[in-house]
Amino acid sequence: MSTITTDQLTAFAVDILTAAGADREQAMSVAEVLIWGNSAGRPNQGVWRLPILCKRLSKDLFNSPCNLKIDKRTPSVAVIDGDNGIGHYVGQVAADTAIDLASKNGVGVVTVSDSNFLGSLGYYVDKIAKNGMLAVLWNNSFPKVAPYGGVKAVLGTNPLAFAAPRRNGRNVIADLSTGASAGSTITKAAELGQPIPEGIAIARDGTPITDPAKVKDGALLPFGGAKGYALGLMVEIMAGVVTGAGISHGVHSMYGDFENPGNSGHFFMAVDINTLMPMNTYYERMEMLVDVLRESGEEVMLPGEGRWGALDKTEAAGGITLDEKTIKALTELANSLSVITPW
Repeated sequence: MSTITTDQLTAFAVDILTAAGADREQAMSVAEVLIWGNSAGRPNQGVWRLPILCKRLSKDLFNSPCNLKIDKRTPSVAVIDGDNGIGHYVGQVAADTAIDLASKNGVGVVTVSDSNFLGSLGYYVDKIAKNGMLAVLWNNSFPKVAPYGGVKAVLGTNPLAFAAPRRNGRNVIADLSTGASAGSTITKAAELGQPIPEGIAIARDGTPITDPAKVKDGALLPFGGAKGYALGLMVEIMAGVVTGAGISHGVHSMYGDFENPGNSGHFFMAVDINTLMPMNTYYERMEMLVDVLRESGEEVMLPGEGRWGALDKTEAAGGITLDEKTIKALTELANSLSVITPW
């Protein structure tokens, strides 16, 4: 295991992406999201993603620089054409646009088409919440999940996220896949040769799968049965149908399809709490709710507290700890691009 400062790892990520062909300024936005993933205890959404991002850059499956087109349809609504940019950068622009619209008009709704994998959705909703706003984000992805009662993958893991600000800055952050597992978890398990529990995936005949490498030939189940399926369908409508992005098989795999751009969609919404009530009143009521939750038991945690704890540990450790498998993969990538590693 190796520990690298966040500044060093950020600079390294930017250098890697730039050497692979990304625009440097846009690479900085991408790196910021990746480093947050590692710092917040989500390594599957961190620099572990650099090799696949660089591979897609090398095959011209991202436009970088991309020329986003922002069409402000009303004072509160904007429609963004992502121009097949790296999703992390497109997501940063979309979040900033939602914040700007909400700060001026109370609500900001931003739809995004022709985009790619976003990474950690929690990053974007927390960014919005830091501006005293409620945040919601829907994101569709390539088909991995069977609908409730079916066996064929026709929906993505279709994550959704929500954030609400707290006075202490440790915002409530809910970031969840609507599949029984996040796709990144399956990919990571396959890389490590680790089995997955039963009840997560099925083969084409409906029998359980525990080998993550076989999931691509079968399907993930929706989490919570019919309820997870309903949520995944909602995300597909909000992030796919409404945005004009790909729907179902019109969204392409980042790891499995090296001929087509991702074509995923995102739906961002920001609500300025000040337009609903004074912020102090909101904060007081929010802490009343937190107190009620805490009274239920000492071990009760708020969504997002695990991330804040991980961020604290990252700061206390003086940086981000990477496992040897990740170090090896990044070293090989750096050598192929003539980039100096920080370890």
